[in-house]
Amino acid sequence: LSDEMQFGIQFHYLASIIEDKNDIDNLLRVAIQEGQVSSHNTIELTTKLKALFENSEYEALFKGKTQILNEQAIIVNESTTLRPDKIILKPSETIIIDYKTGLPSQKDAKQVNEYRLTLEAMDYPNVKSYLFYTSLNELRLV
Repeated sequence: LSDEMQFGIQFHYLASIIEDKNDIDNLLRVAIQEGQVSSHNTIELTTKLKALFENSEYEALFKGKTQILNEQAIIVNESTTLRPDKIILKPSETIIIDYKTGLPSQKDAKQVNEYRLTLEAMDYPNVKSYLFYTSLNELRLV
């Protein structure tokens, strides 16, 4: 795996388990001890994760949450399983977030739209889907 791919995998893992910016240092340390994250990415991961949680639009998505599902498998049919990075459940709203470490591409929007349509078909309320691009520190409603 290239360094960039390795960073992307490690960032996805951490972004999916961290729910509060005060947990970043502790969960990063644990992930390194467990071998989930390589220590040479520590500074860049810390910087990108703090930027993520300092993004006020991103932080606002968590207000009023009742449950957070991380990397939850959704079986659509025998050949299709979807796995959004994060689903935030609220009483009257459902939020999907997918993290991207590369540059924006059309397939990203297609992917989260598929997640959104699937959750709408499952009767989740008021489903909204977002992409978060770490390279741009940008949250996009899709």
